[in-house]
Amino acid sequence: MIRIISNFELYHLGFMIHTERLELFPANETVLIAALTDTRMLASALGCQIEGRWSEFGRAPLEYALKKIKANAREGAWWTYFPIEVATNRLIGTCGYKGPPDDEGIVEIGYEVIPDRRRLGFGKEIAAALIRHAWSDPRVLKVLAHTLADTNPSSRILRSCGLHFVRALIDTEDGPIWQWEINRPG
Repeated sequence: MIRIISNFELYHLGFMIHTERLELFPANETVLIAALTDTRMLASALGCQIEGRWSEFGRAPLEYALKKIKANAREGAWWTYFPIEVATNRLIGTCGYKGPPDDEGIVEIGYEVIPDRRRLGFGKEIAAALIRHAWSDPRVLKVLAHTLADTNPSSRILRSCGLHFVRALIDTEDGPIWQWEINRPG
């Protein structure tokens, strides 16, 4: 039997997501173990510079992604990416998806940019790249994101990427949050 590989799977089979100024490096088991172990190991695994704290999200998302990738390596494209600024070859945060498309064709994106690289357009560049990348999988019909419940840089980024406010929610960990979404074009 011949199985057709989607464009999304091709991206993940050794290809990074490229933007004008960034390469979003897809994490595999080795990279996630390095991220959880030691910053020098992560820098070596990514082939980039890491200066100071590169994530405010903590260990839990990385541990969860590692568990999911260990269970199904084919889903690796639906978890963690490491955005590397091409001009400086420097890791500037983390980003990715919160899992593969669900039965309704929905995926959720998340991203963070280190403080000294904020307000330079990197957040929008990352969010737009994740959305564009999600559309390369024909199963994806909608992209979601969540922000804290106020007008802030993240909500402005999502609006600029075409997402619209859906509703206010209460998250058990973060408290009041806002849900955003965009439907597949066409």
